[in-house]
Amino acid sequence: MSYSRARRLVLKLAGPWCEWELLVRMEGTIRLGIDEHSFRGKDLAIAITCLSSRRMVAILPSDWQAELRAALGKLPEEGVRQRIEAVCIDMKRSLRAVVREELPSAKVVADPFHVIADANRRLDETRRLERGKARTTLPRWPLLKAPEKLSCRHQTQLDWLVGCFSMLAEHYWVKERLRALHRCATRAQAEDILASTLLVMEASDDAAVLPWARTLRDWRREIVAYFSYPVTNGFTEGCHTKIKLLKRLTYGSRNIQLYLRKVLLGFLPHSPETLAPQLWT
Repeated sequence: MSYSRARRLVLKLAGPWCEWELLVRMEGTIRLGIDEHSFRGKDLAIAITCLSSRRMVAILPSDWQAELRAALGKLPEEGVRQRIEAVCIDMKRSLRAVVREELPSAKVVADPFHVIADANRRLDETRRLERGKARTTLPRWPLLKAPEKLSCRHQTQLDWLVGCFSMLAEHYWVKERLRALHRCATRAQAEDILASTLLVMEASDDAAVLPWARTLRDWRREIVAYFSYPVTNGFTEGCHTKIKLLKRLTYGSRNIQLYLRKVLLGFLPHSPETLAPQLWT
């Protein structure tokens, strides 16, 4: 079969589709994961996964709010919408606004991985600024790696960095406080750590710490919601890894509709019921 014929057959498939009926057959509550990935360059697509059943549900052709709002608006009221208790997202206000509007009874949970990733990004930006001022090499790995996993050489480098550069020391302290927050045993302990951290950050003289504090305060409820609904977007990130593999195998794609269908075909079968007839062939 030629590529052009295979392409025409794929484009004839009905899609992009949402397998909400698979969620209807589930028992118990439902937890969703929503995250973005790159389709082509700066063009983004949104993946929606069911974290309870570990299934890919849908891939939206863009990261526009209207696309996500339309997809969530198609949720069956009786079988799915009433049973969704939590939605895990990264720290993006547009995603939070749409989820709150379309699923008012669901709790929004900030993905812990993205919270720490945002802290590491801010810390690395400060390291680059200090490197330009000092005109010397400042190692990156000791600041980003967990302190309990540092080697003796990296620990020595970390002590030198936080001892000689006050801005780096302050950003590193906040990052470690956020890591300690997600290791708490109870929600009350996490709320205490976050409250004390925000007080110190808001009293800081560093111009880069103040907007960070405003962001954390804005997402305070979603960050501590993790302790009531311990979900992460780890499965969604794993789906993104598979999507990247499919993109490499196809050497990229320019047609978004063709891309959506090929990626969703890569996640078939969705359930053992779909696979069952093939076992007898």
